[in-house]
Amino acid sequence: MAITQPVIRRSLQVAGVLLLALIGAVAGQQFFSLRSAMQTERQHHLVRLSIGFADQVSQAMAAADVLLRTGAEQWGDEPAGLSESLRRKLVGVPQVLDLTLLSAAGQSVADTRFGTAAALPAAASGLLKSFQGSPGDDVRLSDPFRTADGRWIVLMARQVGLPGGGLRGVAIAWLNMTAFEGYFRAASLADDGVVFLHRRDGVALARYPHLETVIGQNFGDTPLFRETLARGPAGTLQTENPADGTPRIVAARELRMYPLVVLVSSGEGPAMAAWRSSMKVFGLALAMTAVVVGALLAVLGQKAGDVDRLVAGYRTAKDAAVAANDRLLGQIEERTRAEAALRHAQRIEVMGQLTGSVAHDFNNLLTVLLGNLDLLEMDSGLTARAQERITAMRGAAERGEMLTGQLLAFSRRQQLKPERVELGAAVTSLADLMRSAVGSRVRVEIEPGMGLPAALVDPHQLELMLFNLIINARDAMPDGGVLNVTTAAARLDEPATPDEPPAGDYVVLRVRDSGQGMPPDVLARALEPFFTTKGVGTGSGLGLSQVYGVARQSGGGVRIESTLGRGTTVSVYLPVARGGEQARQPDSYEADLTRGSRVLLVDDDAPVRTTTALILADLGFSVTEAADSSAALDLLQDGADIDVMVTDIAMPGIPGAELAQRVALLRPNMPVVFLSGHADSGILTRSGAGPRRLVRKPFRPAELAGEICAVLRPAC
Repeated sequence: MAITQPVIRRSLQVAGVLLLALIGAVAGQQFFSLRSAMQTERQHHLVRLSIGFADQVSQAMAAADVLLRTGAEQWGDEPAGLSESLRRKLVGVPQVLDLTLLSAAGQSVADTRFGTAAALPAAASGLLKSFQGSPGDDVRLSDPFRTADGRWIVLMARQVGLPGGGLRGVAIAWLNMTAFEGYFRAASLADDGVVFLHRRDGVALARYPHLETVIGQNFGDTPLFRETLARGPAGTLQTENPADGTPRIVAARELRMYPLVVLVSSGEGPAMAAWRSSMKVFGLALAMTAVVVGALLAVLGQKAGDVDRLVAGYRTAKDAAVAANDRLLGQIEERTRAEAALRHAQRIEVMGQLTGSVAHDFNNLLTVLLGNLDLLEMDSGLTARAQERITAMRGAAERGEMLTGQLLAFSRRQQLKPERVELGAAVTSLADLMRSAVGSRVRVEIEPGMGLPAALVDPHQLELMLFNLIINARDAMPDGGVLNVTTAAARLDEPATPDEPPAGDYVVLRVRDSGQGMPPDVLARALEPFFTTKGVGTGSGLGLSQVYGVARQSGGGVRIESTLGRGTTVSVYLPVARGGEQARQPDSYEADLTRGSRVLLVDDDAPVRTTTALILADLGFSVTEAADSSAALDLLQDGADIDVMVTDIAMPGIPGAELAQRVALLRPNMPVVFLSGHADSGILTRSGAGPRRLVRKPFRPAELAGEICAVLRPAC
């Protein structure tokens, strides 16, 4: 049967349509996979934000709770002095505007509001009736209401009991919702991002960006609120904006100790911009292909007799379309790899910032705990049993201090003391300890390289890194095996990913085991803090993250190679000491301090400031306290007689480094001792002239006294 021209034309038309469909199907599958990955990353970002916001709100509520408990404990004081005492405790706690003690009869026992005769709001009476009708040791929150000056307030209350039982009254804190919205403002949100703070029953207490019309509304019965929390204390939900139907992602987190819920939501926003851009490129390529195919079909219609030339042209167009499709798929694959590497680096950086912030706040708590234990131990009247309990508490607190050290190592915010270290000699000197640590079932082979340049690293952190690596290797060989520790020199080219060591010359510490190895999914997360494959109670997940953090802060990095069933090799790259570096000599301090030296203590954290002031007073110093940098500057401008300033670094408003610079303009020779939960030795060169010292929280009294003595020498 002869093939007619209409049959050829239809066949070519069908082939052209199928070609376009094939290109569209392959490229569309790639693009929608990329879109799904971007949406998942967006969900993870919102979950991280909800966790961070919930932690900030918990800390703010905990500080307010401390004030409530303090007011309850001081209820028996003289009423005239009680209000003033409570008012002083509000300094440095911006989220609490006022405190009120309300008796069971509804009478105000104490109130920190200056010069006001205004009656208490109905919300206060409502909280009192709530406890009268249903007593309990829980925290209860009122509906939000506006004050005369336009501020939104929520009352937070705890019951106060009588010594013999019964209700004495309630302690009430006036929470400033603007302060809570300020916590949310500090985070990085998309343009359409929204953060809500709800009471657990759904009543909106605060919103960022602020919107007056929603404050006080109850969202408890809305599908969005109900379905998100149905997934547990923390949940995420993909839904639509009820106002305009646009897609949104919602992440919610309940606070464990307080009846609050943090809810973060965002639209697709800029996260989908790259996807849309790729879709435009794909659409253009598809349109160009369609134009080519259409042109060929038009030529066929005009010159039906020239079938051979038409077929040849069709094949050329097909080859061009396939080549264009291959190039497009290659670009998509390369873009996907680059974005995956970038997301991994960003995730590590965000986790470093988060762990550094957690360690800073935890160090403030440990400063208060260890400082008060030091004060208790200075009491000569302690019984032996009390001393045993204090010793046990100190041991637990010091283990917490070690944990924060590991967190700071990962976040690269600890203070390192780099020295010239002969890596081979250092490893050899620790051979016996390594063999003892891994046990008799593991054979340890040490191969120190010969003629290697010296490494520039903190010797103490080097030992911690080495022992973290050999303990991990030992755990990977439960049935025994071979552990090989070597040192070598290496030169690296430009890194393939952002978290690899930069190009340059290094001295390498390499630990290789013959153990189980790691699958790709475990290897991809091996450096993340708190990630561990060990059983509950057998590992903190901070070993490799500490190694990574110290190596990066030292100027190097870490590479891990692992194969299932064939073992793992961890290579730690340390920078080469270029000459001139010397071991840091320990400071020597005089044993006796000059009694009565005048210290200006500046710290926005009231418990830390109080504890530090008591320690300084016990050491014989005369202490003047300031709750922030502005108060400290006012004291110095008013001519306060001060010998040395002791200041925290991380403070709102004017941080410690800027405060020291301003003080240097007022009093050029003023000595300064910095306190920090994550020590940064560079602060000493950025804070102006004059004697400068740095003390990392938590500190011992002798350590703080020694640093003060050092900046006061020779007067000390």
